[in-house]
Amino acid sequence: MTGGCYQKEFGDEKMDEWSLEEKTTPEDEQESWDLSTKTTPAYIVSIIVLGLMIIASAGGLIIQNVYQDIQVIEAGWIGNALISLVVGAPVMAGSMILSARDNKGAKLVWMGMLYFALTNYALHLFAADFNLFFPLYIGIVVFSSLALLFSYKSTDEKEISRLIRHNIPIKWVGIFIAGVSIILIAFHSVIYLRFAFNEEIPNIVLGTISMTKMVSAINLVFIVPLGIASAFWIWDRNPLGHVLSIVWNVNLVVYTAALSSATLFAFQTEHLESLNELGLWISIAIGCLIVVVILLDRMETGNI
Repeated sequence: MTGGCYQKEFGDEKMDEWSLEEKTTPEDEQESWDLSTKTTPAYIVSIIVLGLMIIASAGGLIIQNVYQDIQVIEAGWIGNALISLVVGAPVMAGSMILSARDNKGAKLVWMGMLYFALTNYALHLFAADFNLFFPLYIGIVVFSSLALLFSYKSTDEKEISRLIRHNIPIKWVGIFIAGVSIILIAFHSVIYLRFAFNEEIPNIVLGTISMTKMVSAINLVFIVPLGIASAFWIWDRNPLGHVLSIVWNVNLVVYTAALSSATLFAFQTEHLESLNELGLWISIAIGCLIVVVILLDRMETGNI
């Protein structure tokens, strides 16, 4: 056993405990990544998502008083819209283009950005006061969910598993994902326990009770369960864990960047007294970005 990882020999073939590397058969080659037929629905629906996301984010920056929330939350939505427009939309568009050229890493980034659209605009849908873009929020959440299902249907998990091989510390990626999930659980649990035992109003996120509640709900319902499942599947050597390891981290990079931007914009209104949660969002964003870069670099360069 070397470095916590061992290999089992099967005749002339070797299987890495953490990579699920398997012998490729002609049947596998014929079934993998047929973009012309399998991903067409995902592309069509993703284009709708991208268009709605651009309209919602650009409109939030351009149209005055489009948000009907109090000033500090309105500033937070503007900060969120900035990241969605200058980071989220270009990354989604670029990953879709590269995926059409049979770039497997780009396919996973594209799925991660659909996951971001789902989580980020679920937050808008349920936390923002009723406004002009309410139908757009519904559309983004619904269509991003559909696009994720379509894109997953066209993804060859075993092919991805073969690309992420033994010299990538995949089990440490699982530990990282589990660690971030536990940190999020602890963060939101502390908020609740402070209220339960000290009757301290939970106004941590953007200085308001409502946003603290909704961010906690989104994180604990949309982010944490998939993170825990991904970490478990990686340790169980399931190819689905390898797929989700990139998709989950891509989402967290942009999602926590959006939360960071929202916090900074809200702080400038002087209604937000502290930046306590900013360190958490930035740390998660940086950590997830490092993981994404390492995994995608290995997939693209062939050093795997």
